[in-house]
Amino acid sequence: MWSFYRLFITMLTIIGSVFSCMSQEQPDTIRCLSKVNEVLVVREGDVTKVIANALDGNNETMYYYYKVDVTENDSTDNCGFSDSWAMEVPFYKPDNRECDFDANKGEKTHKIRRAVVGFDHTYWGWRFNYNDKAHIKNCFELGFRELIGVSWQKGKRGPSFSTGVGFGMFRYLAQDGYCFGMAGDRLEMLPLQEGAIIDHSWLDMFTFHVPVLLELPLGKEGLLTIGGVLNFNSYARAMTQFKTGNNKYKIDSKGLQQNLFTADIMASVTCYGIGIYASWSPMKLFNKPYGPELKSWSIGLEFTAH
Repeated sequence: MWSFYRLFITMLTIIGSVFSCMSQEQPDTIRCLSKVNEVLVVREGDVTKVIANALDGNNETMYYYYKVDVTENDSTDNCGFSDSWAMEVPFYKPDNRECDFDANKGEKTHKIRRAVVGFDHTYWGWRFNYNDKAHIKNCFELGFRELIGVSWQKGKRGPSFSTGVGFGMFRYLAQDGYCFGMAGDRLEMLPLQEGAIIDHSWLDMFTFHVPVLLELPLGKEGLLTIGGVLNFNSYARAMTQFKTGNNKYKIDSKGLQQNLFTADIMASVTCYGIGIYASWSPMKLFNKPYGPELKSWSIGLEFTAH
């Protein structure tokens, strides 16, 4: 389990470094002047001319003339939508995504904007089991559907498409009077022996997400998200601890033969980056020979970078 924690912390460190580098902007200041009466800016191709009518230290009128060559990389006239890779994280909006106007053409643009997204579609919710429940309670889940990913958006407020890689986990709890245990290669719900007192009994599942999401704006600050999520269920562990009299017992089961790949269908509605989500998992977590044929659906809170 510690290897997953170390991997998670390492990914957070890398993302923080990338965000710090990408958030740095090139300076666009030509010259700072005080006591300016009039400023004229003229653009001729890649050359920008600035003529200023200002007062010097003796309050005498002086004219300042500057000429700057502007290359395509540092020009902000078209906002760089076709080459924008600014990091998007919850509750943060890069300034260079607020413009949607092409000064050269004198009209609004509709270019495809690309952006790196981080910690997007963060979720916490409750998972409800159906099909073969097998004395298992409903459980909680949490994670990032897009720990890091890429989004493409048409125009300033158009629909967007995103995909990436995320990480999550969920925990199943045993019903009172039962615990998780192994019968050969099969995970089963076993009744507690008479006189035994349960401390805890749960099944933890750790999974990597690969989402494919379509995001549709709702008004000015709302967002509707629909899509599918492929899950790689990389690690599962069942833990049971109980006591009889003065003796304590611990059962730790690994190698549970879970289905490595499952898929979810999800939808969410958020406003100002906070909202609710619902998902449905139609695929079995275990095949019949190896454990309960669990299926589930879930609801909860979601946080987005929009």
